[in-house]
Amino acid sequence: MVHRIASPVARRSLVVVTTAMLTTMQMPINPASADTPAIALLPAGSRARLLLEGSLRPKVQPLPRRRLVQDFAVLLMRSSYAAADALDFMPMDEFQKDQFLFRQNEWEPYRAQLPKITQGDLSDPNYFDFISLCQYATISSGMRNGRLLFEEQVDAEGATVVVRRDMSLPQANDGLPDAHAARVGDSILDWIAVQAPNLSPAVLPAGSATAAALLTGVGRIRTIFEINEFMLTSEVAPLVGGDGITWKLVAPATMWSAQVLRLRGDVTNDFEAKAVLAYLRRCGVPASCTTRIEQGGTQITHEFRWPKGFIREA
Repeated sequence: MVHRIASPVARRSLVVVTTAMLTTMQMPINPASADTPAIALLPAGSRARLLLEGSLRPKVQPLPRRRLVQDFAVLLMRSSYAAADALDFMPMDEFQKDQFLFRQNEWEPYRAQLPKITQGDLSDPNYFDFISLCQYATISSGMRNGRLLFEEQVDAEGATVVVRRDMSLPQANDGLPDAHAARVGDSILDWIAVQAPNLSPAVLPAGSATAAALLTGVGRIRTIFEINEFMLTSEVAPLVGGDGITWKLVAPATMWSAQVLRLRGDVTNDFEAKAVLAYLRRCGVPASCTTRIEQGGTQITHEFRWPKGFIREA
């Protein structure tokens, strides 16, 4: 549970905390490895990083995508925000300010490539692609500079509380991305269970899952994303060689932002992968996911793998 310490309304009356208590946990989201994008190794906000990102960013493609179902688009945005709020790594008033500034800086260059876009229209996949980038880039920045203790403004009059990250939550910032992804995935599954119970994937008792049953469950998640117009088309199939499942999505609503977030070394907005991994966890199946951008930046392919021999075929 989150531990929130009530404080007087005025900031000047807040309890005084020591510098050590407010120390930022300076740990990268993606520790340096052979797979770390070169851009992620440059200091955030540095001129060199901004120039490199600008030169490597993919151009926005006017893909033939259908309009998202509004409620589903709202679910994806709200679940991401709620998960960030629950993990208590930064004040959410600061998050909103940072996202506004990021969006302000990015909007005109993006709109120049898609002049017919309407700001604020979440059902437009082009706008959803843009605002999802803004949200996840802001989440990533907040995670990199996550604090264990901070002041958070809670109303327009300036009332604040002191928020201490609960010990049940990741204490090191490099544990935040996985915790965030898990919460978003669970939120999507919970929404499906309420909004479309007949399509909700059946959670299999631990140790009883078969490859065929898991494929059916993941197929149901795909159906939910498809009927809510998240992508143009998609295909779920057994992984070649077994021990997993592959999901190919053509022109998803996050096609451009997914590429930019990976380029930046940020946490990714792969909502569909988060939902599948959450489903596999509920079935007691440990799994990992690798993702590829294919077909000239028009297709995303996820490969979900579980330990060899962990699941029987039928």
